[in-house]
Amino acid sequence: MKKILNLLLVLSFVVGMSSCKKDDENPNTKVVITVKDALGKVKPNTTVHMLDEAASETLGNNPIFAMKSVVTDDNGVATFELQELFDLDVTATQTTLYFTIFEKSSFTTYKVLATAGVTIKRGETINKELKL
Repeated sequence: MKKILNLLLVLSFVVGMSSCKKDDENPNTKVVITVKDALGKVKPNTTVHMLDEAASETLGNNPIFAMKSVVTDDNGVATFELQELFDLDVTATQTTLYFTIFEKSSFTTYKVLATAGVTIKRGETINKELKL
């Protein structure tokens, strides 16, 4: 009886260890957006919004629906670190996100100045440019 109990204990330990994912396996997944004007000059202090659907009149042209918003640095770059928002191993192997710059056109409405869709996989770094 003691041998069976020990065997079950060892077997449960082996099964438990083999099914667990390593905690340090969190690759850096990010999207780097560079914002430029029509002449190609970088635009610092511009807010870029990340959405899970493309902005449209029917779905909403409003930054309130953004999953995350980042302001560009002095080089016109907004970096979105994605591993803090979701784990692509759990939700899917890849996802499509939309990066949009809005301009407030009235008290309750916004105009889309620039937008780009990006399909990203876990562990990737994607660079994208938005032109105003």
